Amino acid sequence: MANLSLIRHLCEERKITLKELAEAISISQNGLQRIIKDNSTRIDTLEKIADYLSVPITDFFKKDKNEILLINEYQEKIQELENKTAVLAEQLKEKSMILDMLIKAEAIIQYNLSYPKEERGVGYKTDFNDPLSMLADLKKFKRIDPSNYDKMEKLLKEKLSELENKKE
Repeated sequence: MANLSLIRHLCEERKITLKELAEAISISQNGLQRIIKDNSTRIDTLEKIADYLSVPITDFFKKDKNEILLINEYQEKIQELENKTAVLAEQLKEKSMILDMLIKAEAIIQYNLSYPKEERGVGYKTDFNDPLSMLADLKKFKRIDPSNYDKMEKLLKEKLSELENKKE
């Protein structure tokens, strides 16, 4: 809702009469007084008034406390959702890396089950009871992004440490 009574205050502050303002924006003095009294005008007229008085047009639109509180509440909720989204994105990234590792581990298992040790060409020495050994074999796959290994190894060591602590 517009606060057009501010026009009178701004004119007094700038030592401008309503008549001068009315002439400057090409309306009658009575028309300007009606705008202030009715607290209503067209946007183009309000833009002319704001320009002449050198204030942003938004100054004529005050927000009540409820609107401000509501805006602040929405901004806080948006920030909270952005934070949760960032956490979920990181968790998804970790889950994707783990899934990628499990898929590759399954490939190693199938490879090891299909070929006796003496026939394995690339030197796989997977110990299926040792996830780090499986990770070492995964590094031999050419199509795997090498930058994921360090992250996966760190994550895997953390998870193994958590499991060991739970056993104790």
